[in-house]
Amino acid sequence: MEKEYEELVYRLDKEFGMREYLFDIVYFYKELIPNNKKLESFLVSIFKGEKNGPNKPRLMINNVMRLVSLADDIEQIRCGKDALKIFFLVVCIETLYTIAQIDIKKHKMVIDFFEKYVIEEDRIFILDNVKRSLADYKYQVIREKDETEQEYNKRCKEELDFSFNTEITVEIFAKILSEVRNTFTHEGDYWSFSLTESDYPIQQIVKIEEQFNTGKKERIYNIKMNYGQLRQIFLKGFVNFVDKAILEENESCNIV
Repeated sequence: MEKEYEELVYRLDKEFGMREYLFDIVYFYKELIPNNKKLESFLVSIFKGEKNGPNKPRLMINNVMRLVSLADDIEQIRCGKDALKIFFLVVCIETLYTIAQIDIKKHKMVIDFFEKYVIEEDRIFILDNVKRSLADYKYQVIREKDETEQEYNKRCKEELDFSFNTEITVEIFAKILSEVRNTFTHEGDYWSFSLTESDYPIQQIVKIEEQFNTGKKERIYNIKMNYGQLRQIFLKGFVNFVDKAILEENESCNIV
């Protein structure tokens, strides 16, 4: 560890103790908050709010470190299996919301996280690099051989997109990630979904309900995003989530 961060550990240890723990925490969070002074302020604002044991922000930074580290370790266990890594990142979102005691249904947590805690720059990046593929069924405007005229007319009215607009929303992207998590949790499938490993988009089929009350359907997406980029988006969002929790905790304790 760089000398400036070792000195930070010693300063924090002098005030709060827990040297071995602080080495782990500083080593992990220096990637997310590369400015030494900002990192110190971030950690001090968490530790000084503790009176009767760990507070919510402390529990949050511990769980972020553990779950993201587990996601990172997957590369050594099952190299290239992005779905397993995404599983732990999505579970981290659910854990943060549970600690924060936010009253929201589990299937909406990931959507809420991406809409509220992921920065605008990253949301734009997502929408620029995840598109609906023209191979998707909703663009198959030619009548199929075994399709009656009535069935075709119904499909034209209810399912087809003659504008050929391939844009998605942040909500749809969040639903894709939730489905990746659910597919592994309930079906044990961690190999069917992956992100790109090159400068070229990868085509992925995901069965999701894009619009409320329409039922799950197979959708095809072109994804030009690698895991490292997605990981950074998650991590910045996690820090934003904890920052808000720190403010709320300090206000409840009347800490300035």
